[in-house]
Amino acid sequence: MYGGVMAIGVLLIFMHRLLPTALVAFSIPLSLVFALVFMFFSAMSLNIITMVSMIIAMGMLVDNAIVVVENILRHRTLGEPIKSAVVNGANEVSLAIFASTATTWVVFLPMFYMQTGQMSIFMEQLGGPLIMALGGSLIVALTIIPLIMSRLEQIKYKPATTEEARAVVPAPHGLPHQIVESVVGGYAVLLRWCLRWRLAFLLVIFGAVVFTVQYPLQNVGMRSLPKLDMREISIDIPLDPNYSMEEATDLFLQFEEALNQLREELDIKNLLVYHGKRGGAIHVYLYTEEDGSQGQNPTFSTDDVLNILSEKLPLQIPGGSLNFFTADVGDPGAERGLSLILRGDDMATLEYYANMVAEAMKHLEHLRDIEVRTLQSSQEMQVCVDAPLAHHLGVSPLMIAQTVDAALRGVRMPYLKREGREIPVWAQFREEDRQSQANLDTIMLPGLRGEITPLHQLTDFRKAPSPSSIRRINGKNVVVIATRTDMRNLMAVKRDLRVLMEQIALPPMYSYMFGDEFEELDENLVNFTFTLLMAVVLIYLVMCALFESFILPFSIMTTVPLALVGAVWMLYFTNMPFDSISLIGCILMAGIIVNNGIVIVDHIRNLCVNAPERDMAIVQAGRDRFRPVMMTAITTILGLLPVALATTGGSATFAGLGRALIGGLLTGTALTLFVVPVVYGLLDDLSRWGLNFLGNIISIRQG
Repeated sequence: MYGGVMAIGVLLIFMHRLLPTALVAFSIPLSLVFALVFMFFSAMSLNIITMVSMIIAMGMLVDNAIVVVENILRHRTLGEPIKSAVVNGANEVSLAIFASTATTWVVFLPMFYMQTGQMSIFMEQLGGPLIMALGGSLIVALTIIPLIMSRLEQIKYKPATTEEARAVVPAPHGLPHQIVESVVGGYAVLLRWCLRWRLAFLLVIFGAVVFTVQYPLQNVGMRSLPKLDMREISIDIPLDPNYSMEEATDLFLQFEEALNQLREELDIKNLLVYHGKRGGAIHVYLYTEEDGSQGQNPTFSTDDVLNILSEKLPLQIPGGSLNFFTADVGDPGAERGLSLILRGDDMATLEYYANMVAEAMKHLEHLRDIEVRTLQSSQEMQVCVDAPLAHHLGVSPLMIAQTVDAALRGVRMPYLKREGREIPVWAQFREEDRQSQANLDTIMLPGLRGEITPLHQLTDFRKAPSPSSIRRINGKNVVVIATRTDMRNLMAVKRDLRVLMEQIALPPMYSYMFGDEFEELDENLVNFTFTLLMAVVLIYLVMCALFESFILPFSIMTTVPLALVGAVWMLYFTNMPFDSISLIGCILMAGIIVNNGIVIVDHIRNLCVNAPERDMAIVQAGRDRFRPVMMTAITTILGLLPVALATTGGSATFAGLGRALIGGLLTGTALTLFVVPVVYGLLDDLSRWGLNFLGNIISIRQG
């Protein structure tokens, strides 16, 4: 809502007319109706992702209406009748705004070919409503808005003088209009200078791109999903099997009392404690913004409270341990923190090398809370077979195992049929015969040679630890080394871990792999690269169809890397790393930023037909399209502000997307007004030189 109100205020400043501004604002709810209808028939719900999609669309829905209304007003200022101005103004930009809308549509086409992962889910939920809302805005801009403007006969426009017609602007009136005209005049002067010194200008832009790749891009960082602070800390406390229920209850009461003493100091609101004799958990809920002033200005952040609790409470207790972590709704099913996984056959060997790797990881400054996660074991009685003796007597280990199993658990016999019924029969030792080892020792085992041997001569009983469960990946036992990091760039962490593992020689048939967090990171980068490349290709094909040229679209495609430069710098200055959400923003930005270039290049082509000098037509096209380009960019940016500034709630997850889009639009729009005209002139010169060169070759051959 706030973004839409600010966008409408900007339109009023640039248009300085109330009714056209209201008409453009009227296109917002009309366009959103298309998105809501689509969601209804697609069985989509109003969730965080779809609502953010419509918030993003708020600033974009007025783009088509702005271009149409601005062009109709320009024709009207030139003295055309209202109906003629409406028809000519809408027809003149219809192809350009259709292509502009199509370039935003096509960036979501690769989502149908995207690999499984977080980005594919977000792209689908984000793209559907946005595509339909933009389609609705195109229909409204080309039909309803011209129809309403044609009925505004009561608005009388002063016919333009010759000088005003040449400037293609209305007569100045009011301070806002004078400021806008001064800015347009300054832009025209700068554009003439850039056209005169175009090679120097392009070298400066290229240097800025290279510097961005070398410095901020290397430091901005990369993560899988943005972490959403839920103001909640969980403490897992596993206990050994020798704990009784009373001992476990006393232990948890001690922890609860210790936490109650820290309530006021750490702003603890509630505690949730539950346990059994094998362990339990304590959930610490802190005050949030919804709880008033105490939660709006907390003394400690959630991570600070976690660190304080880990210092106040013991990490190790007799027969148990304490594991601290913060709750995060971003991906509740994923492994908490970061993890490195060792794979192999023997668990003892895996644990030995896992402890070696954990000690080496302690020398990496950005890693903390390093822990080798071995599965909790319990004591069991094992029957160890003397294999050589059993083989000599002709008794197989399988026969021994089946005999002991039948003695202790019993064996199912064939059904007993009696009086037309089938009665299940289960044969096993009597209860008193299953109470001691001595009874098992006297079991007689027949061998293949006919000899009968007692069980105690072939086996030995001993106690040994046994894991409560067995974890395998692709048939191999695994040991997980878990850790946490305060470093934003997880790619750098992964690189350091890979270097560390290369220095440790694992035995043959033993290997390592990275945990879920790193795997998801790689998957997101693959999806992003594929989607962005495919989106750029589709955008280029749309513009080739629009301009009927394979060369001119390159002048517009230069805005894509320039916008990415802006996104990188915005995330760098706001101390926010890239994640799967902000990468979607970069993909979406590729379809948005080319819209301004399409409008400019299309108008340049129209003016170059009758202009005596090409550079004069380029400057005039820049002046004519300056206001619609700035209005569309500013309204989109203002519409994104609520998303970019969100710090709490589910919308905070999409703050990176909003900031990436705003940074890209700021830089991309500012440079589009200069780079696109300059590159257009350069490509036009190269095209003419190529035609002249080919013409000379043909003339020489024919001559």
